[in-house]
Order: sequence, then structure tokens, then C-alpha cells
Amino acid sequence: MKIVRNIIAIIGVTLLLNSCYSLDQEPYGRFAEPNSFKDEKDALFWRNGMYNYMRNRVYGLPMYMTDVQADMLNLRSPETHPLAGIHGWNDFTSTNNNVSSVWTAMYLGIRNINSALEGFNKIPQQTTAIEQYRGELYLGRAYYQTYLVTHFCKAYNPSTANTDLGLALFDDVLFKQFPSRSSLEVTYNKILDDIAKAENILSGTATTTKNYTTIKYFNVDAVKALKARVLLYKQDWANAYAVSSTLIEGTRAKYPLITTKEQLTSEWHTDGSKESITQFAGYVDEPLSGANDIYLSYNKSMLNYSASFLPTKSAIDLYGANDIRKDVYFIEGNISGVRGVKGILVNKYADNELFKTNANTPSYLHQPKIFRIAEQYLIAAEAAYKNGDETNAKKYLNELREARGYGANSVTSTGNDLYTEIKDERTRELAFEGFRLYDLQRWQQDVVRGTPQSLRLINSNNPSLTYQLNRPYTDFKIVWPLSPKDIEGEEGRLQQNPGW
Repeated sequence: MKIVRNIIAIIGVTLLLNSCYSLDQEPYGRFAEPNSFKDEKDALFWRNGMYNYMRNRVYGLPMYMTDVQADMLNLRSPETHPLAGIHGWNDFTSTNNNVSSVWTAMYLGIRNINSALEGFNKIPQQTTAIEQYRGELYLGRAYYQTYLVTHFCKAYNPSTANTDLGLALFDDVLFKQFPSRSSLEVTYNKILDDIAKAENILSGTATTTKNYTTIKYFNVDAVKALKARVLLYKQDWANAYAVSSTLIEGTRAKYPLITTKEQLTSEWHTDGSKESITQFAGYVDEPLSGANDIYLSYNKSMLNYSASFLPTKSAIDLYGANDIRKDVYFIEGNISGVRGVKGILVNKYADNELFKTNANTPSYLHQPKIFRIAEQYLIAAEAAYKNGDETNAKKYLNELREARGYGANSVTSTGNDLYTEIKDERTRELAFEGFRLYDLQRWQQDVVRGTPQSLRLINSNNPSLTYQLNRPYTDFKIVWPLSPKDIEGEEGRLQQNPGW
């Protein structure tokens, strides 16, 4: 384990490129040279580098920024917070540094993977291990592309996908021109093609049992998890259901649903992995940069919280009294600067002792949970419903609900009422994991921000941009902009999203 950590630490220096880098620069200095791909050890070095780079770009800002923009959080001090612009929408502009940094970081991740894939082909002696690493890299590229397409492109519509703007796609490493954007249809086909390559290579990597080693790297279960997600987004209901339900039924012993508050607390607060299909590594001596520190900010000496964002009353009220998630995802406490009323805070990312170097200094760092089996139940339920199969939609919805404390067969509704139950359950389960804004867009639901727990907890001179925000799902700002600097630098080859 020590050797592996040292390898990761070394490669982190070379691969963790800053967002100010240009994509047409020579990558990684000496590691771009042909002699950096000599044997299986070099392949391992690059494969570990992919995970190290990715695990620092899937939590923190890239994850919570869409939740900040969506409807389940209230910003406490809108006039001073760096995320006030995206939260209030009006001051969210195409020059937003946070958005452009995420765009660049994701594309740099893709370029890192392209460099490794190209380099693997130069290794004289190909081995089974190298082939497995190649499969993991294909899935990593598909993961980045999925993030980009769900943040910087419109939701998939089969009737317009061949003309809607997709991503700029490339498989090579060194280029002087950024590729033009493809159509949304071509982009989704490219993502599914990478997933297919990963599935073909990793088809034998699943195991009947699970330990931490088996979930910190991509395997065929992870391939199926991402495939089901992408197919759902593509409105390929039959195949999304087939993939998600097959994954569930084939791995019930390996990924059992959590049924107690104690187990769920372990899962989220101390990085248990009972439901995790993929959960990246992280230790106190392997610092992560993606902290979800906007939700708590506990002051141990003052015994209060100075969180930037509080969950809306509407979000809290979604959870029933017996829902085991309610006491795990939320916590009540004194709020800094407010007397006479306590607040409820997002506690899904409580301070994890595993990452603390100082007992008095919170880190709010966690091992990133990339794929969880609970999401597959939600995919199966939604895909079955949209495919006209209400029986199986209720089956998987009720299984998840029963595990979370609602009793057996708690949903008996049909039609639109059933669909509402499916969407509400997805909102409960995946709250504050970065799914909400895209779900609203693809469901064609407006962004209507929930009311605060108490107006005393919110300092706002402009309610229409904070807790009273109401934006249609067709508002162009629901799709993030490309940086004008990138567009200008590429001499018009990159087309800006409509409205920006």
C-alpha cells in the first residue's frame, strides 16, 4: 500500500494540471516522451494517475455548484459569497471563473487519458494487466464526457439531438486546434462507444464478493452503472431498464441496500462502502482537494455553524418521519450570528476523522462515491415507468423506499402520481450529490427555489434572486457557458451555447 501511495503522490505532481493551462501545450514534460511507456509498470503509473486526478475533481466545487444553482439550498449571505452569481442567476455570466475552471479541468482529464491510451500502444510487451488498465481509462474518459455533456449541453431530446450542440470530441493528445463541437447525438454515441470498449475489456473484472480494493478502481459493475445512467439521460428507456435491473439482480449480495440509520451514518460520515460500486481511495496522507465545506463550517470553540448554504424547508420536508436518511443527511444546530432560532444543516458530508490532521480543524473531505447501487434502483424505476412498465417501476421504487424506512409497498399510485413519487424519491436519495439541476432540466421542471427554514437565517436584499428565485427550465442559464477566452483562443471553432 505504501508503494502505491508513493506512486500516486509522484504522478499527482505531473498530472494535476492547473486550469490556467492551455490544452495545446505539450503535456507533462518528460512524461510525454516515448520512453515513458516502456513496460507494465509505466502503464500502472499512468492508470493510477488517472484515478488521482479524477478523485480530486469529482467532489467539492464540480459537484455542489449545480446544487447551489438549483432549488434545494438557500445562500445565507448572497451579497458577499463567491457563488452568489450562480445562485442568483442574474449575475451568472459567461466569464464565471468557477465554471471555466471546471470545463478546463475535465478536458485536461480527458487529455491525460488520451495520452495514456496512445502511450499504451507503444509498450512492446502487452499484458493482461495493461489491457485492464486500458479498459479503466476508457471508462474514465466516458465519465468525464458524461459530466461535461450534463453541464455544458442541453438535456437530450431525440427529436433535436442531431442538431443540438454536443461536446468537442477528440481521441488524440497533441493538437493545435480545439475540435469543433459535435452534435448531441454524436456525443452520446461517443460516450456509449467508450463504455462499450470498457465493457468488452473489463467483462471479467467483477467479483462475487467485495472489499475496499475491489471498489476503488473501475470494474465491469462500474461500467454498467455509468451505462445505465447515460442510457437514462439519452431516453433509451428499454436499455436503461435492462442494464440497471440486471446490475441490481446480479449483485444483490454484493451491494445490499442499507436498512438502518447506523449503517447509513457509517456510509456517509465515515466512508463505509456497503452500497458503493466505485468509491475512490483517500487517506490522511493522500490529501484531496474536493471538500464539501459549504454546508457546515462548525466552530468548535463557539459551538455553532457558519455554513454558507442551508437546505430549504421544502427539501427537509420531503423526508418522512421514519426516513432513516433524515437524521443522516441533516443536523440541527446553532447558526453563527443568529440568536433565538436554530437551523438545520446539510450533514451528508460530515467531518470525517479519516482525513483530519488536526483534531480541532475540520476538513469535510471524503472518499468520493462515484457509483452507488441506490442510483440503479432509481434508474430502473424511472426507465420502467417511461417504458410503460408500472409494475417493475413500483417494484424497484418500493424496494428502495422500504430500505429507507417507508415500509413495504408504500407506493401504490399509478400514472403521473407514480412518476411524481419516482422523481421525489430520486431527489431524496441523491440530494446534494450534483444531480438535481440536470434532473430538473430533463424532467422539464422549472427551478423554483424552496422557502427558507426561517428568514432570520437568510441575509438577502433581493429575494427574487435568492429564496424566491423562479426560473423556467428553458432558461439558457441552466446550461453552463463556455469561457469566451476559450472561444476566442480557438478562433470560433468552439460555438457558444445559445443565449450566452
